[in-house]
Amino acid sequence: MNDVVAKIKQDNEAMLKSELKAVVEIVNKIKQDYKVMLQEEFKNNLIENNNKMVDYLRTMIESVNSKTYIDVAKNLLKIPHSQSFPTEEFLLLLKPLCKGKSDYHSNKNLITRALTSKGNALRITSIGRVFGGGAKIITANETDFTVIKVLLESMQDITEAFEITRAQARNKKSRHWVITIDQSIFKELWLKQCLYFNWSRVRFTEFIGIGQCRTCGVFGHTAKYCDDRDKPPIC
Repeated sequence: MNDVVAKIKQDNEAMLKSELKAVVEIVNKIKQDYKVMLQEEFKNNLIENNNKMVDYLRTMIESVNSKTYIDVAKNLLKIPHSQSFPTEEFLLLLKPLCKGKSDYHSNKNLITRALTSKGNALRITSIGRVFGGGAKIITANETDFTVIKVLLESMQDITEAFEITRAQARNKKSRHWVITIDQSIFKELWLKQCLYFNWSRVRFTEFIGIGQCRTCGVFGHTAKYCDDRDKPPIC
């Protein structure tokens, strides 16, 4: 009896090992097939993406090569700026008619009181100083300029104290630099007549400025830095 049971166990063990071996082989075959399938799919996707990238780069290169200088310049003009300035300003100059009106602050207060006395809502960009104690009134448009000019010309105390004229405003798109350079460099620049920076042509000219003090009459400094600035100015 024991021999029969042992024989049955041995046969069952051999059958289980055989079936287990077959299952392992099937599982390995499935894994291998799935691995090959994934590799083939990955390879196809990689080739497809590379082809798309190559086509995109080729299109971009052809687009850049086909652009002219005019196209590049137009694109640069379309770049938005962080701050915009008015293309034009309107300046009204008020120059003192007599030497007794050479104090800018007093003149500014007189002009300001005159403008506010009528109670009008005047739109003024700024009021600044000009040489000789005069003032400049800056507006942003022609209408405001005309209203202020007519208003001031209608006031006798203003017309008796100031000459009211119109001045051409400086274009804020332009910039003027004053620099000091070596004589040898100046000679080379003078022969070229212009320089180019970032697609812009920069012109230059010789500038000779001689400062003279209005207080003491000495050259080389202004009245602001004069040691005798407490004295009355020289007429």
